[in-house]
Parts: sequence; structure tokens; C-alpha cells
Amino acid sequence: MKSSTIAFIVSSLAVQACSGPDSSLPDSDISEPQTAFISQGKVYPGGWGDDDNQFFATHHQDDTWRVIQIDLITGEMETLDIPHGNVGVSDVSGPELLLEIVGDGGVAIYNINDGSSDTIIKTSDNVWHPSFGSSDIVFFDSDQGGELNIHRFDRKTRERVKLTNNPASEQGAKLSPDGSKIAFHRHMGDDNYDLVILDLASQSESIVTNSLADDSYPQWTPNETSIIFSSNRSGNFDLYQLCLANNKISPLVNTEQDEKYPRVSNRGDKIAYQVNQAGTSEIKITTLTYSGDCPA
Repeated sequence: MKSSTIAFIVSSLAVQACSGPDSSLPDSDISEPQTAFISQGKVYPGGWGDDDNQFFATHHQDDTWRVIQIDLITGEMETLDIPHGNVGVSDVSGPELLLEIVGDGGVAIYNINDGSSDTIIKTSDNVWHPSFGSSDIVFFDSDQGGELNIHRFDRKTRERVKLTNNPASEQGAKLSPDGSKIAFHRHMGDDNYDLVILDLASQSESIVTNSLADDSYPQWTPNETSIIFSSNRSGNFDLYQLCLANNKISPLVNTEQDEKYPRVSNRGDKIAYQVNQAGTSEIKITTLTYSGDCPA
């Protein structure tokens, strides 16, 4: 089923790269948007296909949630026929889409190659923001027992483990590329959220942003030297880069509109994100080109 209900704008943005392996990519300047698709309703970034030529997103309109597959080469869009009713795509790994079953306390995995589907979590508590971990591990938020905390689920053993047990709400866990840490955001009071990194082996944690703003939805770069996140520290929501070598925070996308939910491509040369304006939203894809190291 073809669809024209999603908006994509591709542009280019030069940013500073932290020092680290594979961080020296060709320089480029900011360019004007190259392609655009007009849409209505709400759209949320999900994740990149294996070759970064496909992108998956959630479209929400008139109480209906559906998953859209976009071919970034041809611009063609398709609504996927997924047998779980209202679902949103939260993460992508190879041919597998990680789905949040909306309003039903569940998580499913859908294979775009063979159309197979598996409901891996069915629970009475609320489950949000599932993300792929290493091997057969899935991370997600759950309010089981009260506040939202981070949980880990093993697809093989079906074992569920509560990783954090903080009285504050914790959400949006993303595994580091080397598999040793997760980054997530924690509610610090009122409208204040900070980014936290948890070492999975030692269970030691560090708060890596400390502001009165809403710093949320962290995404690792593939070389693991930076975290891209959204924040309203400038008034509205924009995208920022946190350099882990020195904790320097630099703006990436800073406009009068709200930019949220970044998704870094597998190669680390692009980010997709949601833009909210005038009661609607679209997804923009921005090319990340690196020049130099993080400032000392």
C-alpha cells in the first residue's frame, strides 16, 4: 500500500567530531533542503535500514498508528501491513523492526524480509521506547511497580530484568556501540530531564548533562565519542551534540521550530529527527559531516 502522508527533507550540516576511530570524514558546508514530501498528521522517526537507504517511521492520524517505510533513493513510501493493530516503530536492526503496541502494554518484532512477527512482551504495565541491545537483548521503559524505569528483556530466555530502580522517571535507553553502556534520560523534577550513562557491568552511572532544561532522547554516534540529543535549553527544542571526551555541548540544529527524537544513521553520517510546527510534524534528514576534533 503506497502512501504520501509523510514529510522528508534532506539537508546537510557541518558539525564538529570528537576524536576517536573513524571520526575523520570529508568536510561539507550547510546546504539547502534537497527533497521534500508534504504531509499531515504526526510522524515519529523509527530507525534506519541496514544500508541507510531505507528509513522507517510512525505515522499517527485520526487515532490510527501505522508504520511507514521510505525509500530514500526513489522517495517512494509504503505503509507496512503489520498484524498487531496500532503500532509504532521504535528501533530497527537489519530486517527487524522493534514495535511498540500502542495502548496494549506490549512489544513486538516484525521482519520486513519474510513478514514474520513475534510479540515478545505482553504485560499489564505500560511499556514505552523499546530499543535493540546486543544479540537477543531488548531495552524498554516500564512503570511496573510505580515510576518508569529501564528494563532489559532476553528474547531467548524470555527473562525480564529491571535495570534501574530510581524513584525518578527514567526513559529512552540506548545501548552504546560497544555494548557496555546505556544512555537514557532521567526526570530531575518539574520539566527538568538530564542524560545519564549507566555501565552495565559495574552498574556505576554518571549524569552527563546538568541543566534546568529537558535534555532527552540520547543517540550514540557509531564511533561512541558523541551523544546526539534534544533539549529545550534555548527555549524551544533543538538538537545538540555532547562530546564525551570533555562534556562540551554544541548545538547541531537550532531553529524557531521544535526538533526532537534524533536517529543517527548506521554509518553516522546522517540524523533523522522530528520537526513540529503549526500543530503538525514532519521528519527531516540532515547529513552530518565532520571537521576536526571536539574542542579541548
